[in-house]
Amino acid sequence: MTEPVAHAAGQAGRQAAVQAVLEVRESTSTSVRLIWSEAAPRSEYEVDVDGKTIARTTATRARLIGLRPDRKYQVTIRSTAGYAARALAQSAPAGRPAANSWFVLKNSLTGGAADLYAARTANGTPLTLGSADGGSQQQWKLVPAGNDSFSLQSRATGKCVVPLGGNPVAGAPLVQGDCAAAGSERWKLFATDHGFSLRTSGGDLTAGVGEQRFGTARLLVLQRPEQARHQSWTAVPG
Repeated sequence: MTEPVAHAAGQAGRQAAVQAVLEVRESTSTSVRLIWSEAAPRSEYEVDVDGKTIARTTATRARLIGLRPDRKYQVTIRSTAGYAARALAQSAPAGRPAANSWFVLKNSLTGGAADLYAARTANGTPLTLGSADGGSQQQWKLVPAGNDSFSLQSRATGKCVVPLGGNPVAGAPLVQGDCAAAGSERWKLFATDHGFSLRTSGGDLTAGVGEQRFGTARLLVLQRPEQARHQSWTAVPG
C-alpha cells in the first residue's frame, strides 16, 4: 500500500495537506474491499483500475467485484486538488472445493452465493443468487458419483441440485431433489479464467445466473457454456 501526499482546499482558499491513503482488505478470489481517506468534505471520487475509471462515488469505501483469481490490479482513487490514493490489489487464488467437504459456492461476477431459497425442504425448491452469509442454505458438498462426477448436496436439507423436472435443457431452473432418485443430476468441474464451472456430466450445459426471477432473487439455471463470469464460481470453506 502506498501513501502519497495530496492537497485539498482548506478554509479561506488555503491548501491543506491531506494524507491520501488507500487500504485493500478482505481479498477473495473475485473481489477486494477498498477503504480510503477523505480528500475533503462532500468530495467525489473516481475509482480507477489499471488506468480505467470504473466508478464514481461520494463514499470512502467500495468493493471491487468480478476480478480474476490470483491477479494484481493497480487501483487509484482520485479526487479534487490533486488527491490520488494508490495501492496494489491482489485477488486470492481460485478456491476449488474438495470432495466431501462443505463450502459456499460464490459467483465470480456478482460475489453472491448459490442459495437454497428460504432453506425449504420441499423438492422443487429453487436455487437463487443470494447475498453471501455462509448460512446452511448456502453450504454445499460434492459427493463422488463415479467417472469424476459428483452430486451437489445441500447442508440445509441433505437433498441434491437437479434441473427442474429432471430435464437437463438450456434454461431449466436448478432446484433441489432427492439425491438417490433415478436420473438425479451429476456434475463435473471445469477450470475457467475466473474460477471453475459446474457442468452436467455430459459437459454440454453449465450452472449460471439466469435472467429469470423467483420473487426478487435471480434464479440459477442451466446454460450453454461460455467463458463468462456469471457461469464461473469459487468455493469458500463453509
